[in-house]
Amino acid sequence: MSWSHKGASSGMGLLIESLFLIGLSALGLWEGMRLLKQEHLLADPIGPGGFLAFTSAVLFISAVVYLSRSRFKPRMRKNGWAFPRFGPAGRLLGALGLYAATVPILGYAAGSGLFFILAFRISGVKLWGKSILLGIVIALAFEIFFSRFAKIPLP
Repeated sequence: MSWSHKGASSGMGLLIESLFLIGLSALGLWEGMRLLKQEHLLADPIGPGGFLAFTSAVLFISAVVYLSRSRFKPRMRKNGWAFPRFGPAGRLLGALGLYAATVPILGYAAGSGLFFILAFRISGVKLWGKSILLGIVIALAFEIFFSRFAKIPLP
C-alpha cells in the first residue's frame, strides 16, 4: 500500500471504504432509533439513542458525499496491475482498529491518545509535535470530563 498518495482512494478501495461506512452508519441509525423507542430508567431528554442516531446520520451523509464526490479511476503500478490505495477514510478505519486493539492493553487514556495522534496526522496536521500535543490534550480532556465529572466508567 502506498501511503504517499494524496488524492482519493482507488475505485475498489473507495467503494469498500464507502460501503463500510454506509453500513456502519445504517446500523448505528437502526440502533439509535431502537433506543429512542425504548423506555429508560433515567429521564434524559437526549438519551443514548438520540446521540447515536444523530452521529450515525452525520456519518451516513458524510460517507454518501465521500462516495459521490470521489472519482472511480484506479491507480496503476508500473507493471500495470491495479494497486489499491487507501484514502484518509481507510487510514482512519485502520487507526480505529488499532485503537480497539490498544485500549484493552494500554488503557483508555493511552489508547485514545495514540488514536488522536494518528487521526490528526491522517487528517492533515503536518507536524508530529502538534499532533502529539493535541492527541494528549484531547485524550486527557476526555478522561477528565467523562471519568471525573460525568462519572462515566471508561474501559
